Amino acid sequence: MFGQLCAVLLDLDGVMYRGARLCNGAREFVEFVRGRGLRPFFLSNNSRAGANVVAAKLTQLGVPVADDEVITAAELLVEYMGGQRPTSVALIGSDWLRQQFSAQGWEVTGAGAEYLVVGLDHELTYDKLRMGVDALLAGARFIGANRDPVNPIEDTLEPGCGCIIAALETATGRRPLCIGKPSLRILRKALVRLNLSAGQTLMVGDSLVSDMLMARRGGTHSALLLSGQTTPDMVARLPSQRQPDVVAEDLGALLRMWQVNIS
Repeated sequence: MFGQLCAVLLDLDGVMYRGARLCNGAREFVEFVRGRGLRPFFLSNNSRAGANVVAAKLTQLGVPVADDEVITAAELLVEYMGGQRPTSVALIGSDWLRQQFSAQGWEVTGAGAEYLVVGLDHELTYDKLRMGVDALLAGARFIGANRDPVNPIEDTLEPGCGCIIAALETATGRRPLCIGKPSLRILRKALVRLNLSAGQTLMVGDSLVSDMLMARRGGTHSALLLSGQTTPDMVARLPSQRQPDVVAEDLGALLRMWQVNIS
């Protein structure tokens, strides 16, 4: 598998870092990939910020990355909504998303909105959930960033965007269109930018329900890491057809596995 690769697609939370802390082997793995003439590329379900913010964070943590080597679900939300040409949007999400929507000239409101857009919101309140329910019951189209139940941070897991979406689904019976992984939108965009086919790439992620599902649907090679939200017991319970190509403890372990393979 390793010999067929031209690029490595890397998730961020739980793979490259947890909160403000780099994961074991992250810097060395990216250096190794670049040193072999392959292209590292970062695909994140981050629904709070764009590529420039993520690239700056990685660079600050000691892994220099260019803006055009990153795609986030937040960017895809803005891009998708631009194609819909809304006049009004109800938003549960970050200040970055609100600023992007306002810059497009869309009215960010609650009552009477054409769309309800949901991303991860660290300032979530009951009133925001109630606004979302009102918008959906009034007929707003339901758009979500992703269904990730949790996000790995330094020493624990925090509730993810999927928790907010699940609350709204439970209240209204409505299901959203989700833009990020495991949707193939983000993968297709990366492959176009890289000018590669799926079979020339390896998806490295920590989530069975986003990273590995997208890899399986999209035809990339897959490496599951146990440095984020997935445990060995969860892997053991997977049916054979859902097993990733490789399972490793973290990027350091995956690097050693790769080096042994080529030695």
